[in-house]
Amino acid sequence: MLLNEKQALNLDNIYSILSKKYNISNIRYCHPASFNSFAYEVNEDLIIRFPKYKQSMLKLSTECQILKFLKDKISLKIPETFINLQPYFYTTHKKIPGTPLTQEKLLQLPKNKQEKFYADIALFIFELNSYTNEISSQIDIPVWDRIENSLKPSEVENLILKDNNFSKIDYHVIKNMYKNFSPNNEKEKLKFSHFDIISRNLAFDDKKQELNGIYDFGNFSLGLVKYDFCQIRLDFNYNTISEISRYYNKLCNSKLDIDEIEGYALHLMLSLYLKFRSNHCLYKIKEFIDSIKARNMNFNPTRERE
Repeated sequence: MLLNEKQALNLDNIYSILSKKYNISNIRYCHPASFNSFAYEVNEDLIIRFPKYKQSMLKLSTECQILKFLKDKISLKIPETFINLQPYFYTTHKKIPGTPLTQEKLLQLPKNKQEKFYADIALFIFELNSYTNEISSQIDIPVWDRIENSLKPSEVENLILKDNNFSKIDYHVIKNMYKNFSPNNEKEKLKFSHFDIISRNLAFDDKKQELNGIYDFGNFSLGLVKYDFCQIRLDFNYNTISEISRYYNKLCNSKLDIDEIEGYALHLMLSLYLKFRSNHCLYKIKEFIDSIKARNMNFNPTRERE
């Protein structure tokens, strides 16, 4: 049985459901931007998620399978999730202690702690990638196709040209980015990964100044490694992505093209802006454009790898 939105937003109702199983001293609604679930923090140490849709129920079930498979296989802490079926379907996991890590907070860390963060994220992605064959043979993993299903570059260009929030220079930078833009690369192998390594999914220990763990495997997918990195770029800057990729390249003897990743990330942010028209997306796009201009527009998202 699923909650409807009215039931989900009534904390007294949620309390009555959960108090049958837990001794609750406090409860709060969290992650209001979540598309798939209604999430609550109980007693400051337990995260409980109710699916919003039937498809969300299946997704949460698969996420539990994945986390069970990954238990004790990953260097960083990940949630250990359990499913409750009656009277409502919901999942529970212990909260990993820590606060979100933003780009601003990262820049305030000592150099050695920044380097540890880059190395930890690179290793996390590498470890997930290494289980691609094994996990996909046991669990039905979807393909990450957000870029393929987003707006076409020509559609983005036409809409941005008519948008007064963008100058002629902004439009020129975006148009230049789309030259030879091609999101498909059949030569690259799909890898299993997280595909949502953003600030709010990171549990950062402010005292130790290092990551405790990573949350929310709801976007688990098979996809191109560069797409996983472009998702990180939505919350972190060009230099951070460059440093994480440097560590990743050492682990798997590869060479990720950072400017290519930058192009995909900008395309995703443009598509989000044109869909929701949010000030946050607009701010991030301006940041992308400034970053590109600062590098003298030496930027071609599909340039040949060295």
